[in-house]
Amino acid sequence: MLSLMLIYQVIAGLSLLKAAHAVNVPDPIAHFPLNSTYETREINNRQPQGTPVGVSLAPGPNNKTGGSYQFTVGQNNSYIEFPNDGGLDANRSITVLCWVNYAGLGPRYQFIVGYMNVAQNKGGFFVYLANRILKVFMKDRAGVITFWADTQPLEPGAWHLVCASYDDDTGIARLYVDDKTVAQKNLKANAGVATTDQFKLSVGGYPRNPRAPHATFNGRITNLWIFDVALHLDQINAVPFPVEAPAECSCYNGGSCAPRDDGYMCICPAGYIGEHCEWQKQGCYHEVWPRKRKAMGELIGKFKENRKDVQAAVEACLKAAEEKQLEIFGVRRRYKCVTTKKDSPADFDRYGSSVTCKEQGDYGVGIKRATFVYILKKGE
Repeated sequence: MLSLMLIYQVIAGLSLLKAAHAVNVPDPIAHFPLNSTYETREINNRQPQGTPVGVSLAPGPNNKTGGSYQFTVGQNNSYIEFPNDGGLDANRSITVLCWVNYAGLGPRYQFIVGYMNVAQNKGGFFVYLANRILKVFMKDRAGVITFWADTQPLEPGAWHLVCASYDDDTGIARLYVDDKTVAQKNLKANAGVATTDQFKLSVGGYPRNPRAPHATFNGRITNLWIFDVALHLDQINAVPFPVEAPAECSCYNGGSCAPRDDGYMCICPAGYIGEHCEWQKQGCYHEVWPRKRKAMGELIGKFKENRKDVQAAVEACLKAAEEKQLEIFGVRRRYKCVTTKKDSPADFDRYGSSVTCKEQGDYGVGIKRATFVYILKKGE
């Protein structure tokens, strides 16, 4: 979970800044800010510290001193290498995301970030430049190698959010630049990705190996995230960037604040939703008939237009519950918004848990005789 003491800013121009609701970003397996505050340490010490070789601190996207690392073309070695004791193994699905500033020119091949076994000259999953074109190399768990690439050169002299992902459930691999999908490829599903402990995580380059063609990246890199899921575009755009706190911020339950045009938005930890991360997901619970015996028998709204959109149905119900100043609500039959008698959370689980709900991340709706429940929790 991201520390409450860290406040974030979504890079200017990303489409999520205009969103009206909070976006839930899953917990990463690693977040390396790559700045003067954390240097090469993982933000919550979940992974071992990286070893910097031939690099120096440089201004970051907000032009703050020490906000990134500069990699130097022409040196024998210029890279940051992170040990992988298994904690960096994404296993099935993966998202690798960082901010880069390409200086232009330099070698034909330039390594940006990813998993390498330099001793055996083997790559697992990495992003690189080939003649200024962003490309992704991936090896699955069976050793099958695939490439996919952008069609346009990476603009030099500017900061870009660069992200590559593979979804093991669907087999879809994607490459993103800033707030756009620039390449997509349909691969084999359930193939996994080669990120085991034989592959170290490298940034900006890797230890010199005459057999390995990818040279040092000519530019700066910062704010590296590794996820063991394939993020959606709205989640990618919501991945935050450390800066100073907004003047006013009230995100509950470990939520983090990020500035936007009209003030700030909350980045909620797993299990929480709402504008201020104040609604805690309880899960799916069985319901009975008739109405007088229901655990959650008070109807507060119907949102049939949202019956095919789980998140929209939950958000419509949440709004109705807040307008009535309730402390508990649930969604039943995909679009019916309900609460307990006298708005008491105590009895919502009277009939036990159920499996007949549909979920999308932290948003869920009941189907048939089940209710997906949320409780107001304004914690620390």
